Amino acid sequence: MKRPGWVTVVGVLGIIMGCLGLLGAGQTIMMPRIMEFQRQMFSGIERAIENEQKQRESKGAPPEQGGHPQRGRGTAPADWPPKEFLGLFNKMLAVPDWFNTWLVVSGILGLLVSGFSLYAAIVLLQLKRHAVTLFYFAAGISIGFSVVKAAVALSAASFLGLSLVAGGTFGIVVNGVLLIVTATADKRAFTATGPSATTFV
Repeated sequence: MKRPGWVTVVGVLGIIMGCLGLLGAGQTIMMPRIMEFQRQMFSGIERAIENEQKQRESKGAPPEQGGHPQRGRGTAPADWPPKEFLGLFNKMLAVPDWFNTWLVVSGILGLLVSGFSLYAAIVLLQLKRHAVTLFYFAAGISIGFSVVKAAVALSAASFLGLSLVAGGTFGIVVNGVLLIVTATADKRAFTATGPSATTFV
C-alpha cells in the first residue's frame, strides 16, 4: 500500500529529532568536562589580569590606557575583559556538585531514548504493523524524559539549567505535535498484513 503523506512527514521529522537527540545526549555527557575547561580558562584570564595589575602597582606605574580592542588607545583600562565580565561567566557556569553527575546519567539515558525514537520513526516509514504503537511509546517516553530533565535542570537554579530547559521545551513541543498528528491521522495503511515491527527488514 502507498505510504500516506503524514507518515512520511512524521517519520522524517522523527528521524531528525532522533538524530538531534543523539547529538545532544553526547554533548550532555561531555558537558561537565567542557564546563570545567571553561572555568579554568576564565580563572586563568582573571589571575593574569590581577598579576599584571599587581606588577604595575609594585612598580608605581599609572594604569595603562587603551586596552579595549575596538575603541583605540586612551579610551579604556588595560584590564580588558574586566573582572566583572569574567565573574559573570563564572556565575553562569556555576552548578551544584550533583548536577555534573546528573548530566552524565541523563546523557546516557538520552542516547537510549533517542535511539529508540529513531528506530520507531524508521519503523513507521516502513509501515510495519505495530509501528504506530511503537511510535506512541517512543514519543511518550521522549516527552516524559524531557519533562524530567527540565524539572531537574530547574532545581539546579543556574543559568545552565535554564538553557537546558529551553532546549527540552522545544523537544516536548515537536514530539507532542508528532504524537497528535499520528493519533488523529488515518492509519488504514497499517492494517494491511505486513511485516512485524520487531523485524528489521
